[in-house]
Amino acid sequence: MIPTNVKRPRNVDWKRAAAILYGDWGTSKAYVIGLAFAVAGYASFWLIALMCVLTALVGVNYMIICRLYPDGGGVYASVRHRSEVISIVGAFLLIADYLVTAAISALSAFQYLA
Repeated sequence: MIPTNVKRPRNVDWKRAAAILYGDWGTSKAYVIGLAFAVAGYASFWLIALMCVLTALVGVNYMIICRLYPDGGGVYASVRHRSEVISIVGAFLLIADYLVTAAISALSAFQYLA
């Protein structure tokens, strides 16, 4: 069972949060633009524009979640009210995403370096 009365310190201000977000999303443009151009050629503009809109939509949703749950936990804290199992599964999926992203990044780096 997840304790809900735990208070975590909130020592990340908006500048640090923006830096973390840029480190996650901002670095994606380094390979997404090249992949989109390789797949769709000059029509890749519309794919990239669609991804920018999707990224902005996700960012707005993150801002809403952070405003509604100022003690932290983000999306997992909002889901925990409905089901702790779904919250735990979501956390495990996030960890799996980090591992897969790191593996793909390492593989891409070795392919680029040949």
